[in-house]
Amino acid sequence: MAIRIRVINGITIALCAAETDPVDGDIYIDDSAHYALAAKFCLDWQGRKIDWKYPSIWRIMESQKKRDAEKELIKWSDYNKHLDLAKQTLNKIANYNLDDSDPLRDCAMRQWAKECFDKIK
Repeated sequence: MAIRIRVINGITIALCAAETDPVDGDIYIDDSAHYALAAKFCLDWQGRKIDWKYPSIWRIMESQKKRDAEKELIKWSDYNKHLDLAKQTLNKIANYNLDDSDPLRDCAMRQWAKECFDKIK
C-alpha cells in the first residue's frame, strides 16, 4: 500500500495514499518502499510483543481520510475487469456515424462505455 507522510499540527502521521488526496508537503512512499519499511520493522521487532496504542494519532489519521481504501480497490478491480469491454464498446461506437440527435453520441462523448455497450448490443 502506498502511503503519504504528512505533518498535522506538528505531529507526523502516515496515511493510506488511496484514502487521501495529496497536499503540499506530503512525502509519498510507494508500495515497494512501504513493503521494505514493513519488512525492516518486522525484522527489528521479531519475537517481541507489540501492543502499542496510539489513539490520538489514529484520530488525526482518520480525520484526513477522504475515501475508503477497500472501496477504492474494488473500483480499480472493476475498472480492470471491464477494460476490454470498454475497448470493444468504443471500437463499436467508432464504426457508427453518430449525428447530434443519436442518443449514442452523448453517451460516447462522455465515454460511458458500459451504458453505450448496453445500447448497442
